[in-house]
Amino acid sequence: MSSVHTSTGVLEPPSPHLRSEVAIVCDLAAALLGADHPVAWAAMRDENDRVRDHIARVIPGFADFNRRVRVPGGFVLPQPPRDERRFATPDGRAQLTATHVAARAAEPGFCCCRRCGPTTSTTRPSTGTTTATAGSPATAGS
Repeated sequence: MSSVHTSTGVLEPPSPHLRSEVAIVCDLAAALLGADHPVAWAAMRDENDRVRDHIARVIPGFADFNRRVRVPGGFVLPQPPRDERRFATPDGRAQLTATHVAARAAEPGFCCCRRCGPTTSTTRPSTGTTTATAGSPATAGS
């Protein structure tokens, strides 16, 4: 993640009972941690500015988050390797490794896609349906 901007949906919610991810997390936290918890979960439920204020206090690069996210196009987070050619390694240089990736044949009608990261996705081209399993290759039909 490096570019931060606002977005809004264009479709009507499928139900008036549909809740945002923030509302679900805040409701769970309030129910599990109680009203006397130092984080005012209920207050953040419907106020994204308050959530962004909390993010700005703890994550580098998010200072003045609410103002910056409202600028058309948003803002770009700092990336020391990209911006300064600086790496958080003992010698300050990039550490590269080579890993053998075993070949894996996809079943007919499936396409196996790999990426550098913990998730492998399998996509059925005819439907666009994707199955992804964190930490291991996706299995067709799972």
